[in-house]
Amino acid sequence: MDLTASPLLSNSLAFKKMQFALRIAADSETSRIDLGRDLQTAARAAFSDASEYVEPAGGYDDSYQLRREQNRTTFRQTLKIFDEANSVALVGNGSVLKGSGLGKAIDSHDVVVRINWPAIKGYSDDVGSNTSLVLFVEQYMHGAINQDSLLKKMSQYNSSVPGLALDAGRTVSTVFPEFCGEPPSNICLMPAAARKCLKYLGYQYATTGLLSMLLISLILNKTVTIFGFDFYRDLNRQYYFGTTPPDPHLTHELQYEVWMVRQFFARILPDKLLMPGSV
Repeated sequence: MDLTASPLLSNSLAFKKMQFALRIAADSETSRIDLGRDLQTAARAAFSDASEYVEPAGGYDDSYQLRREQNRTTFRQTLKIFDEANSVALVGNGSVLKGSGLGKAIDSHDVVVRINWPAIKGYSDDVGSNTSLVLFVEQYMHGAINQDSLLKKMSQYNSSVPGLALDAGRTVSTVFPEFCGEPPSNICLMPAAARKCLKYLGYQYATTGLLSMLLISLILNKTVTIFGFDFYRDLNRQYYFGTTPPDPHLTHELQYEVWMVRQFFARILPDKLLMPGSV
């Protein structure tokens, strides 16, 4: 498949950047690995600096400052989940998991990460039952209807399971005050500067799955086994729990994501993303 054939892809700065990097590294396996290490070193340093960056106070009051620092503290504590992990499973929601019988394999990992608070009750044979962390989209926190949906999704999990919003488009000052009631104490937003760093490594409208892969493998330097990602190859298929996803082509560059995972990462970081046959 010629990925440059799509006007959307050919105009994507992220795609051009990665395509150029891959061409530079194509001469030998050694140069590809060196590029991967250089990219990872730079990404980790940038993300670390961004995570510690403190935005100017501006016109915000003391209550905002306190909430922002509490959020930053929760964010740091959340990432510590990965410190001692020797194995990490990142579980997507693709219908490829239905009937897979991969539940035990998923639960055998030290850390199990899920996407967007999916249904797990009644599906444990295929998706496992353990959950260490949920990475989700911040839009679930916008407005009463979305917040009600978020709380309903979270209710099937132990209240101690942390949730991290990867793509928060707004700051703590605007998201948390809008919440109807006090936001759950186990969720936090990625700091704005760190979020921008992560999206720069991907692209503006990357899926939560791709952002999760970038965070765990590239930034946190963990080998991650991914389950349940089919990159929406068949739009008529549902999530494993039955819900039909909205048309992903409206917001995501799926061919680019497939290329990035199966070509770019596979060549420059061959030991960081493991893809079982079901993916």
